[in-house]
Amino acid sequence: MTTRGEDEEIYVRYALSLHKQIGWLTHALAYKRLDVAEYEKALSETRAKLAGLEKRMGEMRY
Repeated sequence: MTTRGEDEEIYVRYALSLHKQIGWLTHALAYKRLDVAEYEKALSETRAKLAGLEKRMGEMRY
């Protein structure tokens, strides 16, 4: 079992990886490695994961 601090660290690392993923997607779009539809779909999925994570982190604080 993890402590609250360890859980927060795990969530923060995951959030950072999601932000990196958004950067990679943007880079791929800029260099035409993804078409716009693929980019929008992947970006939407990643942002949804990030929003869920931010919600859980907010709940942990209370």
